[in-house]
Amino acid sequence: MMECACGENWVIEVCDLATGQVRTRWLPLSAEWQVSLNQVGVGSVTLPSGAITSRDIWPGLTSVYISRITGRGASPENPIAEFAGIVNEFGASESGATVVGLLSIESYLERRVINTDVRWNRISQTLIGARLVQLAEPDGIPLRAEAAPSDILRDREFFAWSFKEIGEAVQQLTEVIDGPDWELRHERVEGRWSTTMVFRDFVGEDNEIQLRSDIEGSAYSLSVSAEDLANHVFAIGAGEEEDQLVAAVNDASGIYPRFDATPSWKDVTRLNTLFSHADGYLDINREPDARPTMTVHGLDPDPLDLKVGDIVNVSMGYGPISFRGKSRITSVSWTLDPESPESRTFELVPMERASRSILNQRPDPDHCEDC
Repeated sequence: MMECACGENWVIEVCDLATGQVRTRWLPLSAEWQVSLNQVGVGSVTLPSGAITSRDIWPGLTSVYISRITGRGASPENPIAEFAGIVNEFGASESGATVVGLLSIESYLERRVINTDVRWNRISQTLIGARLVQLAEPDGIPLRAEAAPSDILRDREFFAWSFKEIGEAVQQLTEVIDGPDWELRHERVEGRWSTTMVFRDFVGEDNEIQLRSDIEGSAYSLSVSAEDLANHVFAIGAGEEEDQLVAAVNDASGIYPRFDATPSWKDVTRLNTLFSHADGYLDINREPDARPTMTVHGLDPDPLDLKVGDIVNVSMGYGPISFRGKSRITSVSWTLDPESPESRTFELVPMERASRSILNQRPDPDHCEDC
């Protein structure tokens, strides 16, 4: 008999996508999912084929909520959803297992377009994010939006002729300098799940939790890539040839030779908005992309204390290569497997330049070899 991965800590509920009404529960062989900061998450659930029906896994009709029922604040009567997804695909094989692929619930915004002229002048950036999501509510799914207070005012204009995806507009808003973040709040009321995207100037908390290699972390890794390195950015906006809108920004404080990039936002018609996009692109790419990751097993630290957006103290060493410093959690990947306790892998980004947190770090003396 195949063993269920959920154990006593989890429940996976299958819902009608259009209404959020719970239809059934899954008892999977394994499950994994990733929740990311300002990005659509992904997941997959492996099920015994003989225990499900095609109706319960059909793409475009089905949503899935994966919830903890243990840990602080969680119980069978008050499940805390760690992931809400839409069934995107499934595949069955002669092995007797069916793998269901999921996209995080906000991926729905990538399937809806702005088909009316919209103009917002000098309103809070969090309200712009919420109003974009609200454009998808007619004929949509139980995906709502709220705006936390913000003193950062912005202008945005969208034209019906562009048919811009709402999801793309939301993500671009988060990528400008000091742009807002979103977080998801899931609620279950009388057998129906719904999700609210809450827009804030900054999601997460700066706490004193430490993630150290070989102590809190049972596995860890570090990757650094210059594939998207850019310290001179020419942002391209609306128009053609000599009428094309261009915003040029550069980072004169770095240690690198010149690397150019020409990102394009062809529906941006205002120069100040284009400069916001250019500054955001430069801020993300002015250093090589450094990605520390660390895995912890079980529910300690409590999931409520380590969420996407939180800032933690990270320390890991590989002999002459060391990484230390404040880092922000940009994604949390969960794995449920009957062979081991649940695990979380945190992907992080340094809060200061990678050249300071990695390149100019002194190795830990305990890991140094004689030269």
